[in-house]
Amino acid sequence: AGQHKSRRQEGYERWTEGDRLRDLDALASLQRAGMLLPGVTTLSPQSRPDGQQENAGCGRVCLVIDDSGSTTGKTLRREQESAFAVIAAARRLGDPVGLVVFGSSVTSSITPTTKYDKLERTIAGLSSSSGGTKLAPALSKALEYFPQTLQGALMVMTDARFADRDAVTSKLNALPEGVTCTVFCFGEETSIR
Repeated sequence: AGQHKSRRQEGYERWTEGDRLRDLDALASLQRAGMLLPGVTTLSPQSRPDGQQENAGCGRVCLVIDDSGSTTGKTLRREQESAFAVIAAARRLGDPVGLVVFGSSVTSSITPTTKYDKLERTIAGLSSSSGGTKLAPALSKALEYFPQTLQGALMVMTDARFADRDAVTSKLNALPEGVTCTVFCFGEETSIR
């Protein structure tokens, strides 16, 4: 685990309050931890002597978004806003983004692409109309987008009311070593776990 953690932070230095806000790499920071704690979980890209940034992107991002009936209203809007923020960061860094939308089953998927507008249109069209919540099939589909040698980030957005917890645990244990997983569990308007 220590080796994996150090690789995720390679090319970064710690960002803390007082540093320029534009230097905060929110995507890399959220991949490292589920919340931004200045000086603890926040990162900014390290500059090389030639002025270039090291390790600017994470390689590949895959969004897994819950569109089940229980995400109606504010939960769905929060999922969409979060997904748009991730896409905006990926666009800035040139990272391809994949998308898997699920409810009772996988209802939509887009292989990782830099055609961010297509992803945004699909996410904007979600309607909380995909039945129940089975996350494991969506994770299986997302894992297809991460060959064993590829680094990246898997970001799941859900209200955490999925019915297949044991299968989900098995899928998460099968993540390639270079892929980090962050699960955003949206509940009430002020709640995120």
